[in-house]
Amino acid sequence: MSSPNDDQTRNVAILENELRDLLAGMNAWEDPYTEFYTRGVTGNRTDAFSCVITNYLTANLDGAEVVTSQFGVQAYTSLLPTDLLPIGRKLLDFLDDFDNGYFPELETTV
Repeated sequence: MSSPNDDQTRNVAILENELRDLLAGMNAWEDPYTEFYTRGVTGNRTDAFSCVITNYLTANLDGAEVVTSQFGVQAYTSLLPTDLLPIGRKLLDFLDDFDNGYFPELETTV
């Protein structure tokens, strides 16, 4: 019989694999702006908890908590984090441009 800690560790490992798969797909995108726009994904500027990348990942990870920064992406389950996973250059450039005022149509409106 497994312990609750074993189950939590297993859940984090599963979440991390799903996050790695999503990031691999996103890193292969030719144009992140077009991908987010056609999918209808929006977000808040300079907000690691609700930027466009975070919102896309959260929606595709069954609502797991996700944090995105220039250092990478982490997801959480039961307060346990995945490893900090790197973001590809195109996604980082997109995030920088978005945070600096480009792509206003991707900004979440209140």
